[in-house]
Amino acid sequence: GLKFGAARKATLLATLAPLADTPTAPLRLRLSERPRFAASSTVGFKALGGYVEHILAHNEAVDAGADEALMLNERGRLASAASANIFLIAGEKVATPNESEGALPGVVRGALLEEAGALGIEIEARAIEPRELRGAALFATNSLIGLRRASLAGEDEASAPAGERIFKILQSWYQSRLARELAKEEKRP
Repeated sequence: GLKFGAARKATLLATLAPLADTPTAPLRLRLSERPRFAASSTVGFKALGGYVEHILAHNEAVDAGADEALMLNERGRLASAASANIFLIAGEKVATPNESEGALPGVVRGALLEEAGALGIEIEARAIEPRELRGAALFATNSLIGLRRASLAGEDEASAPAGERIFKILQSWYQSRLARELAKEEKRP
């Protein structure tokens, strides 16, 4: 049943595997037909049953020759990638979906939103229509890949000079921050 009694104990299943080298080639993204329901009470959690849709979307994208799936929300606007948050650079402007649109409150995304202003880069969290992806420089973020360039499958990677400059600034900042955090951890007893 759905109601657990006091006598039931939780079971935890975990698997470990060595972390593969992070590829540097841009992620090839494919729009998924599977929606990410931004209004769901479990939208902010990766490990609940709702994440199954992400796994299916990712697998379908890979089967179609892409590396990752882009998921739209129930309103047809960009929510996230199946396993990452997504950002777009159009001109000098950087945007990422709001959490209310289905973006995950990721660690890397949060750090960028908090710190990019100090680098002279404004990142706007807002609703993003799929048509805005065309011709924009894209990148994905999560704790395993950091910041990684991306492009829509079947399209050339947008290489506008401003987009490349902004991406390099953000990527360099994140790599420096990560190195500082890891150095702190190594000093702990």
